[in-house]
Amino acid sequence: DVRIGPGFVVSEDVNGFLAPEGDNDCFIAKLKELMESSELRTAMGENAINHAAEFSAQEVSKLWFSLIGD
Repeated sequence: DVRIGPGFVVSEDVNGFLAPEGDNDCFIAKLKELMESSELRTAMGENAINHAAEFSAQEVSKLWFSLIGD
């Protein structure tokens, strides 16, 4: 992960993995873990789809309106 980036939308071990910036060994290990487990890929994929709903136009609009008013 980087200072501003994927950590905002990725929940570690829930809907994805975060590897420290520049840590290729960690990145490779996480990729291998995903490649070796269809159950993990399925679970993380489902969790990612559910989490993505928080970024729908309707949800983002609610946040904007709460900031700027109706």
